[in-house]
Amino acid sequence: MLRVLVLTTDKYLWALRPFAHMMRVYWSELQPTIVGGFARPGFELPKSFQFHQISPSEYPVDKWSNALIKFLNEIPDEYFVMFMEDFWLNRTVDSRGIQTLYEYMQGNPDILRIDLTMDRLYAGGMHSFDTWGHYDLITAPGSPYQLSFQTGIWNKRRLLEVLKPDWSPWDVEIHGTSVVNEERKDLIVLGTRQNPVSYANVIDKGKWNKSQFETIDPLHRQLIISQGWVRA
Repeated sequence: MLRVLVLTTDKYLWALRPFAHMMRVYWSELQPTIVGGFARPGFELPKSFQFHQISPSEYPVDKWSNALIKFLNEIPDEYFVMFMEDFWLNRTVDSRGIQTLYEYMQGNPDILRIDLTMDRLYAGGMHSFDTWGHYDLITAPGSPYQLSFQTGIWNKRRLLEVLKPDWSPWDVEIHGTSVVNEERKDLIVLGTRQNPVSYANVIDKGKWNKSQFETIDPLHRQLIISQGWVRA
């Protein structure tokens, strides 16, 4: 089964509890998930979650890519779905559809990633690429944020070919996009018209995003608040 990878930092470890709750609600409590981080969480993760310590101490932000490269080299997965810890699901995931997109990627090894959100749908120069199952695949060659970390399925080997040491998260998205658009035009980035994953991005530039949190069903918002899981 395709595993979910979640990247976290010490500052936002708290976000894993509501993240895990929303994963259970809208994906599955059985979905295998591996968290890559530094300090170990001081609370129990669900049984389907595994914590992988990249290093006991956190990397500086300008060496974020070094930590990501190390993490990827230490796990066996050749394909995975990547999330950040502040992406809290707010709609049922099309898990069967994601599995079929994974199979499509396996048959097309030049695909770097398939975005699972609406990000590529609104990229400049977007056009149809292919159809697969109930999905309309799209692409936007040369557009910004080809290497966006909005949730998607990734080909690890291809990602490691693009990543370079000593990049911040923003460098990865910007400089990594330049690599894809200018140096590695053989690599393909796709999206879909149906976006199988929807989530609230509850932390924006280090600050709590109330409007995003309010896109989560009120019953789950109330549970998250009552459990004391939010540090707004």
